[in-house]
Amino acid sequence: MTEAGRSDKPDWYRELKQSPYPESGMSGEAGERVVGRLSAGGGIRRTRKKMSAGAALSLAGILSMLAIAWIMDWPDIYGTGDRSAKGGDGIGAAATGNEKGNGKEWNTRNLYTDNNVKILEAVPGGDYAAGSPAGCWWNLYAPFDQLKDRTIRIEGVHRESGYRLSELAETKISAVGAAYGYKAAGEQASGEMTRIATRFGLPLQGVWTFVVYLDGERYADVVFDVPDASWEIGPTFKSGAYELRGVKGRLGLIDAGFRAGKPNKYMWHFWGREEQLAGALKIEAVRQGSDRIENVFAAERPGTPLNGADAAIPSMMALPEPGMWRLMAFVDGTLWGSIVVNVK
Repeated sequence: MTEAGRSDKPDWYRELKQSPYPESGMSGEAGERVVGRLSAGGGIRRTRKKMSAGAALSLAGILSMLAIAWIMDWPDIYGTGDRSAKGGDGIGAAATGNEKGNGKEWNTRNLYTDNNVKILEAVPGGDYAAGSPAGCWWNLYAPFDQLKDRTIRIEGVHRESGYRLSELAETKISAVGAAYGYKAAGEQASGEMTRIATRFGLPLQGVWTFVVYLDGERYADVVFDVPDASWEIGPTFKSGAYELRGVKGRLGLIDAGFRAGKPNKYMWHFWGREEQLAGALKIEAVRQGSDRIENVFAAERPGTPLNGADAAIPSMMALPEPGMWRLMAFVDGTLWGSIVVNVK
């Protein structure tokens, strides 16, 4: 692409190289891999099968080429105007006519259009996977001034289990959104979109539909095929006088060992700013190979400073069956992180 061509790119286009994670929590390495996880305007699918070294190398080359194309040739953006999209009453309802591919089926895609006009685009960050907060940009193709006084909420549902979550509780767009200008590649027309960032932390692998509501009415939706994260037992690290299992600088657990069906006391530790750790704490768990979520512990907040952590709290927990389990900590309804443990 020529220098003149690059100069036509809008500011928000260049900002796609930055992390979409709300608190800049995504690593630089993960941020660089985001382009390898998306296909602009198309489906978002993952493979969970292991590949040979040769196949992986070949795929890496293909992905590199796609990443360059994705960065340099972002698809054209069409106009502004009324962004109220036609939609159904339910998530994943049967498709008919023009509604196919726009929320009426489980086709994986990160883009919602209406009559070839972009309405919504979701751009998750890095290696988004079950049990890991990844961050997501939600680009609403309407001017911020047009949307700022409206309310928005984002809800998700997991196809296999029916598990539902609130990705973003209902709130004023003026409180969570920001205006971004854009200019379509090769076009003279320009416009403004509204961007909102969320954590995008999902507890289960598989197909998820997310529906965006404005003022309580369905606006648009996207569908993701979320891969499973690693089931390796969480690493250990030192904090104060104790050895914790978990993610250093994020969350840790004094692991006293787990035996199926037998309650035991476990001390949770959290790191973060005071305002981030001010909400209610909930611990959920899922066993490897299952979509059933177990509620194992809840408290009004993650506790108080202890053992070098910004917050710590004792818990009494029991897991019902042997096997590998992912313990997921939610603070104020948002996935804070997860730890894999072995239950004997």
